[in-house]
Amino acid sequence: MYVPGNHEFYGTEFKSNLAKGVKAAALADVDLLFRRTVIINGARFIGCILWTDYRLYGTPKPSMVYAGETLNDHRLIRYREESGHYSRFMPWHAAAEHRLDLTFVRHELAIPHSGPTVVVTHHAPHPDSIESRYQGSPLTPAFTSDLSNIIEEFQPALWIHGHDHGSHDYRVGRTRVFANQAGYPNLHGDRENQGFNPRCVVEVA
Repeated sequence: MYVPGNHEFYGTEFKSNLAKGVKAAALADVDLLFRRTVIINGARFIGCILWTDYRLYGTPKPSMVYAGETLNDHRLIRYREESGHYSRFMPWHAAAEHRLDLTFVRHELAIPHSGPTVVVTHHAPHPDSIESRYQGSPLTPAFTSDLSNIIEEFQPALWIHGHDHGSHDYRVGRTRVFANQAGYPNLHGDRENQGFNPRCVVEVA
């Protein structure tokens, strides 16, 4: 099972590279979860990138402008418009993809399932995933959305995320939000996140 993130699209066009990834995953017998749900041993996995709504601070327009000026995503990813025109992948594209992802997640969570449900996204779904060093950063709205209302409404057993290269383990209602990220490797072969546990196993029931 694999959920793509922003880095998979660096140096490429978003939609065409995604199509290539879907084909490559199928050939490798890997479930690529891009707005896709799979059931494995009774557990339901709902996956998407998620991106962000830039509303974390209640200032979406300034947050989008700042992200567009500073974030690598908006320099290194291209995006094919419905008109066929190619442009840089801009914050409004990310916000539009976020809305599509959120619609998908909400739709899937509303479908009854007898076993545990796990949501897997690249971007973070809750402000409790913001590390202290990023609290108040003008870039944080580009990494994290506050999906408390969806989590509290549907209460999936587990929500796993990535993107911020940290470790997180907390609860929103009955939902466990979890991240165990290695982060970037350094020149010494160590990982950016010293709290990364390569042997981590999370049980859901």
